[in-house]
Amino acid sequence: MATGPKPPADVTIEPSLVRTLLQEQHTDLAHLPLIDKGEGWDNRLFRLGEDLAVWSVVPWFTGESALLAPPPDPARMVVALGRFLRALHQPAPDDAPLNPWRGVPLAARAKRVREHVRQLDGLVDGVAVLSMWEHVVLTPSWSGPPLWIHGDLHPGNLLLSGSRLSAVIDFGDLTGDDPATDLSVVWMLPSSARSIFLASTFGEFDAIDDDTWMRARGWALALGLAYMASSRDDEAMGALGRATIDAALNGV
Repeated sequence: MATGPKPPADVTIEPSLVRTLLQEQHTDLAHLPLIDKGEGWDNRLFRLGEDLAVWSVVPWFTGESALLAPPPDPARMVVALGRFLRALHQPAPDDAPLNPWRGVPLAARAKRVREHVRQLDGLVDGVAVLSMWEHVVLTPSWSGPPLWIHGDLHPGNLLLSGSRLSAVIDFGDLTGDDPATDLSVVWMLPSSARSIFLASTFGEFDAIDDDTWMRARGWALALGLAYMASSRDDEAMGALGRATIDAALNGV
């Protein structure tokens, strides 16, 4: 479906390296069993004992990826996701981590969008994608204060326990800026749950105006292209990319 491999990792992370670092930095945990649980696009995950995970040492959350095991009750999941975003999207301090890839104005993504459209020639409707992109990129930029955003919010980073959202994981792109980046997840959700998600994101954070939703739609388009273009060895992400592009083109 897609035409490129995952971006190569900067560092090869083997269990022996993790064990050595634990012995150097966390001797109280170094004796625990270490199980390789696989890799993402820019990380590798190990389970440490029963209750912890590594690359940083963090709690282990029980659940299955929403990308691989779609929720039996999407409505329940998206209501919880909306509550999560209302709690997260609060003003970020001046020293919040900077991120050149997420939360930025859509225009900063334009070069990569066009590169991905060329790369995916024949796999996506390039004319329709670029027409929509040229429309959304004219949307006024976020004018509010920088808000905390997850930065990489997609079904692969949502864990489900039954139909319950048990955790949101992978905060490697955490930054403070435009919440539209996170809100793009609406175009990655089951179509039956999108309107419920839209309603659930209101509340204390009720400043989601039409421009923010339009930027979120642009982010969905850009991220969908990126998922397709970089997921030759990840069929699930490739399928998510195609579905996200289709949803963004067709609206909610």
